[in-house]
Amino acid sequence: MAIFSLLRRFGSHTVRMVARDGQGKLQTGSGSLDTPLEHVQTVAQLAEFLKDHGYAQFVRSDAASWVEVLDWRIERTNAGWRVGYFERGQPTETLVDSDNEGAAVQNFLKTVSSEIYHLQTFNDAGGISWLETALRAAGLPYQRNDVPFENLLRIFVAGRHLRRAQQIAAALAA
Repeated sequence: MAIFSLLRRFGSHTVRMVARDGQGKLQTGSGSLDTPLEHVQTVAQLAEFLKDHGYAQFVRSDAASWVEVLDWRIERTNAGWRVGYFERGQPTETLVDSDNEGAAVQNFLKTVSSEIYHLQTFNDAGGISWLETALRAAGLPYQRNDVPFENLLRIFVAGRHLRRAQQIAAALAA
């Protein structure tokens, strides 16, 4: 499924990177793997970080050699570390193959934080209006994705805003 990939060198480590564009096609990424979360360098640290920062409901399983959030997975392989998209437990696309655990963890964090996550579902316009107003006031971008035939009004946020959006939703529910 990959259109192309890019080999990048980070110090003595080679990382092959590809990424999705807005239409689900793969494209190479640019820039570095540096994020404000540089202290998260191992799969064990990654699992704890995800559980503590709003992703707990999305972490399907974790172990010393792999972590999965929805269908994204980082795992130890014979050659090092792989970050990729999995369906039914089988890899369907690999974004990163790296001999460096820290580089793979950082790529996984960037990938997962750019995904869109379901925040809350309402059955009435009044309830969702309050949450939309609160998210706008906090400067948090969101997406509406309603299911009209089932009268489900849904709000989704990007992973990097997930924890703050969950706090706002919880405060409104209290």
